[in-house]
Amino acid sequence: MSAQLIQDYRQTDEFRQAADLLDAGPARIGGFWGGALSFFLEAWMGRDQEKSGHCLIVTSCQEDAEHLLEELETFTAEAAVPFPAWDSLFQPDSRPDPLVYGERLHVLERLLGRDEGRSFIVTPVHALIQPVPQATVLGRDRLELRPGLELAPGELAKMLTEKGYRNVRLAEEVGEFSSRGDIFDVFAHAADTPVRLEYFGDSIESIRRYDPATQRSLPDCGEGRMDLVLADRDGIFQDCYRGGEALLFDYLRAGDRVVLWEDEAVLERAAKVFHNLL
Repeated sequence: MSAQLIQDYRQTDEFRQAADLLDAGPARIGGFWGGALSFFLEAWMGRDQEKSGHCLIVTSCQEDAEHLLEELETFTAEAAVPFPAWDSLFQPDSRPDPLVYGERLHVLERLLGRDEGRSFIVTPVHALIQPVPQATVLGRDRLELRPGLELAPGELAKMLTEKGYRNVRLAEEVGEFSSRGDIFDVFAHAADTPVRLEYFGDSIESIRRYDPATQRSLPDCGEGRMDLVLADRDGIFQDCYRGGEALLFDYLRAGDRVVLWEDEAVLERAAKVFHNLL
């Protein structure tokens, strides 16, 4: 039903005028109430299915970001994903929240890969001005696991520990790994499910996804390869932009769009963040 409504809306003069204005360059438009903004953005970004490109939507607070994300999931068939902020106070002994770590890394991987189609990325502005790893670093610091690879479990465990993964009895949450005899489980930060490496000696024999709740392999779960991002934790877990770090903006390319929802509130919140930092 919503797909037909959106298609009909694209034929209206109101939409054509707004789309022409936005396509010409930076513009400010209003008059959105309820879910109208999400409806319009799906109509605008989804006009040409052959074109790729992501839409980054910036809100003034986390509550607005969550609300907008729910609305987008109602109207769009594309991915709608969050880019959350670190909530830690960044004390010397603080650790990254595994869920936030995974969601932020998932967005960066999506923008780097360009193989998952277009998406809507929703972020509060205080998350946007928290630095991310340089794209070249994130693209380089990764490990490809595949059947036949010679990599001793102890060596893999050491690599993961150095990059902030936690060694536990059973890997059930993002950022954990477990080694038991010839079985090595790892739940990567950007993954939806963990994987189980079955070893023969120091060689990986198979890679299978499993359910972290039951610890059982999933149907048709065999994997030919798996990428693990191994960027240093300090390069990912940063509190605020200070002038030289990379930001999410640096991952955007031609064809991507940026939308500020209630732009004055967004800029005011950003100013408060920097004022508090100073």
